Amino acid sequence: MEKSQKINPFISHILQEVDEEVKKGLEEGITLNKNTTLKYLRMTGNKIENKGGMFFAAMLQINSSLQKLDLGDCDLGMQSVIAFATVLTQNQAIKGINLNRPILYGEQEESTVHLGHMLKENHCLVELHVCKHGIKNCGLQRLCNALYLNTSLRYLDVSCNKITRDGIEYLADVLKSNTTLEVIDLSFNRIENAGANYLSETLTSHNRSLK
Repeated sequence: MEKSQKINPFISHILQEVDEEVKKGLEEGITLNKNTTLKYLRMTGNKIENKGGMFFAAMLQINSSLQKLDLGDCDLGMQSVIAFATVLTQNQAIKGINLNRPILYGEQEESTVHLGHMLKENHCLVELHVCKHGIKNCGLQRLCNALYLNTSLRYLDVSCNKITRDGIEYLADVLKSNTTLEVIDLSFNRIENAGANYLSETLTSHNRSLK
């Protein structure tokens, strides 16, 4: 990445609170920017935190060959999750991304606002893992609103969140029209019998794509 090339303005805005070392690193780029052979990078469990996440988000603006990135259990922060969502509105190479178990604070489920927007704009992502994001019914509704428009996502992992039967009702409604999704991981949520019934009725009468 040439130094004259600027990072995405949305990420620049997100990085207002991040230290100068990260900003410099983003402007100069990292090794993976120019790598054209690596297809799958697994960093699971490495505590790269928010700072490391920002480097990877910046890399995805330049690298057009990486297809799958696993950053599960890396202690990513809200800023880096938002940065990934922002970058993936334009990156057309990534097919799968794992953002499981970030360190998120607050009750507003801000990450789902940006992830929902990304799903509306991205038509290449096939697999999305957002386990342990603290997603509640409102957050799932945002994702569901995006799934009405998304025609590429096949695997959605929202396990280990705080989704109840009310959230499942939103999802069941989406599945009446979305025929792309093949796998949805809802394990370790709180859907109860009522939530299971919503899904059962939809799968019986409307959806034939889930496996």
